Amino acid sequence: MKKIFILFVGLCLFSCASSGLVTEVTYRSFRNNDPVKHEIKSLSEVPTTAKIAVATRINDDYSVDVVVYNLTNQTMSIDRTQSFFVLPTQQIPYYNPQITTHTNTVGSGTGVGVNLGAVAGAFGVGGVVGRALGGINVGGSSSESSSTTTYDIDIPVIHIPPKGHASMGRTFSIETIIRSMYSSNNFFGLCIAYSTDRLQSVDNFVLQYNMNKCLIASVPQVGKNYYVNEALRKIYISYPDLFKERFFRLWFGRGKTEYSNTPILFDYK
Repeated sequence: MKKIFILFVGLCLFSCASSGLVTEVTYRSFRNNDPVKHEIKSLSEVPTTAKIAVATRINDDYSVDVVVYNLTNQTMSIDRTQSFFVLPTQQIPYYNPQITTHTNTVGSGTGVGVNLGAVAGAFGVGGVVGRALGGINVGGSSSESSSTTTYDIDIPVIHIPPKGHASMGRTFSIETIIRSMYSSNNFFGLCIAYSTDRLQSVDNFVLQYNMNKCLIASVPQVGKNYYVNEALRKIYISYPDLFKERFFRLWFGRGKTEYSNTPILFDYK
């Protein structure tokens, strides 16, 4: 928070009288409607009664990576043919039969398994957030089991070992959603089809992140100068907790000059 505050003050000082064409400042934030789940910052905070957890990471390029955690003692199957990335206007399946090549897979957990692009030790389990993909153990196991396989088609089903995790193996962009000028019905979400009895029965885990703030302030102009700090002050007065949101974007102008806070968001069932 201290770094954010310094950045905020620095921008104000720098832009007291700027000749750049920054005519507006825009702030948007998204959150889980469940306030308890929204505040979860690591997998260790997920209740022990949960069977499945999902970590959603929004990257700086607006792409979304999703990792599924199997919190049970049984093998969990993720049916990618029935799992979707959800936008206001469409639902996109994770399984794409048109993919003809697939890259390395890594397995981890208390048992041997295959795990597509496992995010090893990330999201607060055995390592810091954002650690590179790899085969580091999860679930407290003291051993590691990894294998590398190359597939020539997309995989319809992912099997996750007990206490293991797996990437959904496909990313989607939410740039249109984040930059949308509309605050109503603006969201993104997931539907994960999972099973703990080898697909004899399938449950759906549905999660959604909604835009909860959309603030736009015009930058005052005097002569050739644009006073960006005045627009920032308007937004801050309107919503003093803007920097406390876990996922937000702050734009300066309509270009790509921006500052963002893009943590990993957790949900569970």
